[in-house]
Amino acid sequence: MRGPITSVRIPFGLLGGRMVSPAEVVSGLACGCVCPGCGAALVARKGSIAWCFAHHAKTGSESCSESAIHAVGKQVILDANALVVPAYIIEASGPTVDGEIHYSHRVLGVARRIRFDHAIGEVSEGGLRIDVVGYKGQRRLLLEIFVTHRVDADKLRKLQELGAPALEIDLSDMPRMGAGLVLEEVRKRVIDGNSHKNWLVFPGEQAARIELEQQLKTEIDAKNKKILREEEASRRRTSELERIRIANHSAYRALPDEEKERQWRKTLQIGDGWPDYIAPSTFDTPGLETPTRLWQALLFQNFVDRRKGIKEGFTIDHVVTWAREWIGVKRAPGRDPIGVLRRYVAFLEARNYLAKSPFRPNESTVRYIVPADPQTKISAVVRAKAAEIKSVGAGGRAMVQSAEHRWQWNEKWPRRAVLYEEIHTQLQGSEHQEALSEAVDALGPLDRPETPDEFGHQLVAQGVPHPFTMEMLKRLDLIVPHTKRYRPI
Repeated sequence: MRGPITSVRIPFGLLGGRMVSPAEVVSGLACGCVCPGCGAALVARKGSIAWCFAHHAKTGSESCSESAIHAVGKQVILDANALVVPAYIIEASGPTVDGEIHYSHRVLGVARRIRFDHAIGEVSEGGLRIDVVGYKGQRRLLLEIFVTHRVDADKLRKLQELGAPALEIDLSDMPRMGAGLVLEEVRKRVIDGNSHKNWLVFPGEQAARIELEQQLKTEIDAKNKKILREEEASRRRTSELERIRIANHSAYRALPDEEKERQWRKTLQIGDGWPDYIAPSTFDTPGLETPTRLWQALLFQNFVDRRKGIKEGFTIDHVVTWAREWIGVKRAPGRDPIGVLRRYVAFLEARNYLAKSPFRPNESTVRYIVPADPQTKISAVVRAKAAEIKSVGAGGRAMVQSAEHRWQWNEKWPRRAVLYEEIHTQLQGSEHQEALSEAVDALGPLDRPETPDEFGHQLVAQGVPHPFTMEMLKRLDLIVPHTKRYRPI
């Protein structure tokens, strides 16, 4: 006689309207269970590897196992009459005019365990068949078990019309666990877990989202106004500095050559003769509008004496741009003023006033820097930065005592936009406006000389008195009194 047909094994069977596991019934056909999917008789198998159910007289299909898991998912809710629900958080985001993305969120519901007064399975409402509805007083929670078919757009719309909160519980991966799936694993997923639950409907969510988005929009609008104010202040400052710079260039170039020479002899501490870095006959050219000795002295003072190349260095293009503004470059048939500037820089390099900087990655242009210890006669005022050694302390450490070291940088640096406005206000009409504005513009909390005194001495070389610079730094709230009168050198 032919035996039972082999069939798909399923983890749960239906007995008397209730889902059971193989452990709850006797073995074989005597278990009295039927398939929750197709209704056929089941055989309880309790082997050495896994306990499961199998169809007795037909093969069944994979949908039978899926139906069994779906039915067990509903039953564990009805048995527990409670479950844990996840938090519900809404988010909003938007960019400011500078491209930065800002985020905001609001928690509409926290994760918590809900205990129902009672729960009912397979409830018909609003043209829908809802897997489980849990009731607590006048409130209800709609629960959908997802094994093979997720809630689609049409069903979601109808759930939203009902107005009650709705939650979907995902068991779609459980059929792949096979016949060895146990009831406890389903119960933990459905009742105690939160990782496989998703809110379908959360009452009040739409109104709360509109309010959150409006609140974020208000915050972004305020940030945009602040950004635009700072940008406008920066544009005004840049425009004013450019106006002052052009005016200063024009005023300087309008001076008689004798006055220019007097100024630069004084600045560079040059007596009646000329130092070795001035070579008028070698680099004479009609392509530059300033006499040779004067433009060489001015170039030397700007790029070497002021030590402009001490950090980042400079290129010939920087020199040419500077020359067009301060000494004037004009067309001259058969002469190359740019070539003359290039040769003069090479001349300074040959005498160790300048040195070539190592190439940077992806950079082919030569940069020049001032050597750490240039063999040059730098102005006496700049050299005076090394303060007088007043005494020698215990242990032989030299100590510097100077009234100029009464200041140190303020740890709290003003905002750039505020600093720009204050500079413009404080220096309006001052003969030192351009020099100080450009110098302070290059300052930053992480990019500044070690001491305010060093910064002040750099400006002395540009004709700005040291006390004037320190007083201005004090007004701008960039410096504070030094905590010590002595420091080691």
